[in-house]
Amino acid sequence: TILSHNYKGPGYRVQVISTNNRQTAYAIKSKLLQNFPNEKTYIIFQSPYFKVRIGNFSERDAAEAFQLDVQRLLSINAYIVRDNVEMSTAGEEVNLQE
Repeated sequence: TILSHNYKGPGYRVQVISTNNRQTAYAIKSKLLQNFPNEKTYIIFQSPYFKVRIGNFSERDAAEAFQLDVQRLLSINAYIVRDNVEMSTAGEEVNLQE
């Protein structure tokens, strides 16, 4: 049997926009989902702002490389933020019959 689990830990995300316009935030999120279907996208509401973030990176270098892709797609200045990110452990083979 292969077991893996998800956990949250310190890491990085790319913050794409901080806006007080909810519609704009959801439009950006939609565009990100279409262009980067393998990356999780988040909207964080910190009154009065909607912050759109994407990715779960444990290494800053990986976040910076992805940041460039996002900036090219949207023609905006995205930036790296520290966040508790979702990680998953690689599946481990375990014997459950003892």
